[in-house]
This record gives sequence, structure tokens and C-alpha cells, in this order.
Amino acid sequence: MICLSNGNVKENQDYKDVIKRKRKVILVLLIFGVLTTLVAVGNEILNIVPVDGHISDLYAGIGVGLISVSIVFIVKYGKLLKNEIALKEERLKNLDERNILISRMAAKSAAMVLIFCSYIAMLIGGLFSKVIFYCFWWVVMVFLFAYVFFSLYYRNKKL
Repeated sequence: MICLSNGNVKENQDYKDVIKRKRKVILVLLIFGVLTTLVAVGNEILNIVPVDGHISDLYAGIGVGLISVSIVFIVKYGKLLKNEIALKEERLKNLDERNILISRMAAKSAAMVLIFCSYIAMLIGGLFSKVIFYCFWWVVMVFLFAYVFFSLYYRNKKL
């Protein structure tokens, strides 16, 4: 979530603002987790959409996972905002140029693996189901369009 920083963080107060923005993102994830869990449990109880029981359990697990991770990060960020020494250590760790470069390289590599695997799944899945083919086709297309859009955006933006 380094993207929530504008790169001009020099003091702890500036980093507190970054932490507060990160907390807002985590709260959105928490809400998605609650909604996912409610949909899964609600569908299991009311049987609105007939699905395999395994799918409802999977959705409930994803929702609970999002809730759990969100709570962990909310607590972590709350502790950071109260402790100036820990806040400074976290700021220095997260804004270290080497760590930023490692994070960017890891994200690039993960994106390439995701696209490659989605492409293979699209080709193989297309042999069995049009729905699978188009789901993965959309994943690949959205990634490619997002990549072109953000490349143009960041080239024209003053950093």
C-alpha cells in the first residue's frame, strides 16, 4: 500500500496521514468481508441462489479472512498512531528506497505470473466452458487496458 503515500513524507505527522489513509482502505476491505460473509451465510440459510454448499463455505471463509486481516491491520495502525518511536521505525522501513524497489519488482513479477496463468487458464478452460474462457479473457483484457491507461497516466503526471 505504498501507493497511498505521495512520496513527500519526511516527518512523522505526514506519515500519520498516510496511516490514516491506509486505515480507510482497510475499513473498506472490512466492509467487503462483512458483506461477503453475510451473502454467503444468508444464501446458505435462505437458499436464494441454489449453489453447491462448498461455494457458500468458500465465500464465508473469504469474508471471515478479510474481516480477520482487516482487524489485525486496524489494530496495528492504531498502535502505530499512538507510539511515535514505532511510527518513526515503520516510516523509515516503508520509505526506504531499497524496500520500495523490491516492492515494485515483486508487484511486476506477480502481475506477469498472474497474466500468464490467466492466459493458460483461458486457453484450457475454453475447451470445457465458454463462461470460464470469457471470465479469464476479461481478467487478461482488464489487466492490459489498466496497464496501458496507468502507463499513459504516470508518463503525463509530474511525480
